[in-house]
Amino acid sequence: MMEDHMYCNDLHESITHENKSEGKKDNECELLNRKVVAMIRKYIDQSLFEHVSTYTNVYELWTKL
Repeated sequence: MMEDHMYCNDLHESITHENKSEGKKDNECELLNRKVVAMIRKYIDQSLFEHVSTYTNVYELWTKL
């Protein structure tokens, strides 16, 4: 369900590509990364939060989940 939410909001590139997307600047990629990490943290259960709270890279966070 969370993956569908990311696709609907055009945030899916971060979870499907380990490296930054071509054609985007570093600061754009960093902002997108932070948005998706925040969205994932917002929707996960509190019991999982402590296990993933240190992740700042969305690809690593997504693969951990």
